[in-house]
Amino acid sequence: MAVAQAVVLWRGVQLVLMGQATPGDLLVFFTYLKVAFKPMRQLAKYTGQIAKAIASGERIIDLLEKVPDVRDSKGAQIAPAFRGDICCENVTFAYGSYDSSQSALRGLSFHAQPGEQIAIVGPSGGGKSTLVSLLLRFYDPIEGGVRIDGHDIREYTLASLRQQISIVLQDSVLFSASVRDNIAYGALGGKAKKITDEQIEAAARLANAHEFITQLADGYETILGERGSTLSGGQRQRIAIARAAIRNAPIVILDEPTTGLDSVSEAAVSEALNRLTQNKTTFWISHNLRTVQQADKMLYIEQGRILERGTHTELMRRGDRYAKLYRLQAKATEYPQPYLLNPA
Repeated sequence: MAVAQAVVLWRGVQLVLMGQATPGDLLVFFTYLKVAFKPMRQLAKYTGQIAKAIASGERIIDLLEKVPDVRDSKGAQIAPAFRGDICCENVTFAYGSYDSSQSALRGLSFHAQPGEQIAIVGPSGGGKSTLVSLLLRFYDPIEGGVRIDGHDIREYTLASLRQQISIVLQDSVLFSASVRDNIAYGALGGKAKKITDEQIEAAARLANAHEFITQLADGYETILGERGSTLSGGQRQRIAIARAAIRNAPIVILDEPTTGLDSVSEAAVSEALNRLTQNKTTFWISHNLRTVQQADKMLYIEQGRILERGTHTELMRRGDRYAKLYRLQAKATEYPQPYLLNPA
């Protein structure tokens, strides 16, 4: 377009010099030419964006049409209210094609009593997150099974199973919506619309979030940035805990919920987690052994196997992998009095 304008200007100047056109004619024609080129420039600008939008739309359609590998079993029933008695029986699992030498979990078995606090610890890649993924039926085991209250979880619909499990992750997802809506989202489905302001506030108080929420510009109606970008890490976690509290599920999964927080935020989040997990079967995944040493039972997982199990005191007396890892972490930092999880 710039070349075309240059050619028109060059030829126009020649015509003016030869007396075949006036300077006014050249100015008017050149102005019309610029106006005509403007939509063309915009079209070229948006062509790339339109192509990207089409490609993104195709990927979204592919995702929506994708059939998940894990679906409701034939004849699946709606799960009754769980007590929280969980049993893994000789569970073996591998990602992709089955290869016994590459299994993420190998013959893993344990039993969690209702209301028991289970800490899942061990080195990265040992199978900790995979284990709780099976509990949520994100995957199904290749061998063995997971039972809740004596029934294989594959007997239940996915929705009714997952509705009775609360999750607090290291990086909890918050939406660009009001604080109230972000908390109520934990109720799932149509139940979120039935949540009262009193229930929202009670959940926020449990999560140590009410005080900072009331200090926001519009309180519980404050619109958060995407992924909670307008809040600090500790504040985001407390909103996530309030969301889990609204669900009031009998089973709670905590996946490194205090990682990356400063000491003040960690203390506030930890106190909230104590209240959240009271009398609930809880699985706490952590690399920091200090944060979970008051658990009722420790499961030390490495290379897909439970190599040690017992209380913190029992494993320290044994002096094996868990004790060595604890002492190694103790050298890197001074451990204050532990304050996470309900004391045994």
